[in-house]
Amino acid sequence: MIDNMVKQIFLEEKRKSKMNDVKMLDLAKFPSENPNPVLRVSKDKVIYINKAGYEILKVQANDPVPAIILESVKKVLDTNAATSLESEFGKQIFVFNITPIENEEYLNIYGLNITDRKKAEEEIRLHSEIMTNMTEGVYLIRLDDGIIVYANPRFEKMFGYNQGEMIGQDVTIVNAPTDKTPEEIKEEIVAILKETGEWHGEVENIKKDGTPFWCYANVSTFNHPEYGRVIVSVHTDITERKEIEDELKKSEDIIHEAYQRAEIYKDLFAHDISNILQNIKSSIGLLSMWQKNPQNQEILNEVITIVDHQVFRGAKLITNIQRLSQISEEPELIGINPFGILDEAVQFIKKSYSDKLIEIEINSQIRGAKIMANDLLLDIYENLMVNSVKYNKNPTIRIQIKVSKTREDNLDYLKFEFIDNGIGISDSLKGEIFQGTTKHEDKSKGMGLGLILVRKIILSYKGKIWVEDKVKGDPTQGSNFIVLLLGVK
Repeated sequence: MIDNMVKQIFLEEKRKSKMNDVKMLDLAKFPSENPNPVLRVSKDKVIYINKAGYEILKVQANDPVPAIILESVKKVLDTNAATSLESEFGKQIFVFNITPIENEEYLNIYGLNITDRKKAEEEIRLHSEIMTNMTEGVYLIRLDDGIIVYANPRFEKMFGYNQGEMIGQDVTIVNAPTDKTPEEIKEEIVAILKETGEWHGEVENIKKDGTPFWCYANVSTFNHPEYGRVIVSVHTDITERKEIEDELKKSEDIIHEAYQRAEIYKDLFAHDISNILQNIKSSIGLLSMWQKNPQNQEILNEVITIVDHQVFRGAKLITNIQRLSQISEEPELIGINPFGILDEAVQFIKKSYSDKLIEIEINSQIRGAKIMANDLLLDIYENLMVNSVKYNKNPTIRIQIKVSKTREDNLDYLKFEFIDNGIGISDSLKGEIFQGTTKHEDKSKGMGLGLILVRKIILSYKGKIWVEDKVKGDPTQGSNFIVLLLGVK
């Protein structure tokens, strides 16, 4: 029994011994089978080198230490401190880790092929260099929460932030509020990215100091090794281009408006001057018929008056054309008492139509008030009253001018009402007479240029004008032209 136990113990120990021998053999195989260089060297010769080391360094055991690592070997043996060394062998790059052995006069060297790693590092460095020097701004945002995780220097400068200041902030800090909030803009773009993977377009951004500006953005998504699914956005500042486009659009609008206005002026001028010349021609014909008969003197005087009125109309038409060309959108305005100029206009109308019975009444309790205007104010008064006289078939022409104070949109105005007993203006024409778009019918012909001039002057004063019925709902009883001009405090 005891013999069997001893035998079992002996066999077990022998088995363990064999296992250790196998392990030792495996360990012995490790350097020789290692695909990277493994060496043991003393200060002057190679003690051991595996096959991979031989293929790289071209030395064998007992050969001198390769010159490429000799200085590093001496340094490690002298200082007993490990070091590493990178070297190129053709197209391959190796790092050699040189490790001293305690209380021994030799050391171990472990080589590692880092060619792929160096290429990856160089590629990363190159990409970083490109990102740093790009003329476009680039930033990365985590897709799941919209947090900025990277911004290149150009992007930071474009938005007015210091280096690293944008990191960790929500992407909404770059979106300018428009008709949508920054959050709504973010959600809209993210939704498109989740569906299509990319987005391109113009976007209004905002700098750190609150200055808005325009960018064209190319946006896409990719999987980042550190941040997961991210949005990469490349921004190009197009503010200057947008400003040029806006200026071009404004210029086009101005040219188009000027062309349309010129067409209107041309038609109105041609119509009015044609009427004037036709009236003068007819009057000359009557003069030729009746000038030899003394009994027709009264009729001749009437014809002369008609001619005189037509000459006045022609002169007024030319004056209006000249005035239209003189009006600027931003005129120089001063505080003016409007009543002295109004009195002057009343006298002009009465003198110009001396053959007609005209009653003009001015009602106001604020004759000391002033408005912001210039010398074109007289043209407003004259054209409105000329209009009241021309389109009036009553034996007595009555014009009542009311002046009062009013307040609209937190602004103080003087309100002028020119109320007449003329033929009136139908509701269908009330919105057109200031635009020069009315058809040349008996009740509207000739109103064009005078009222266009009036409206343009008033708008340049930042004022308002419209027309109502003298008697509400009955345009045949006459008109009430209402003018609001900014008062002086």
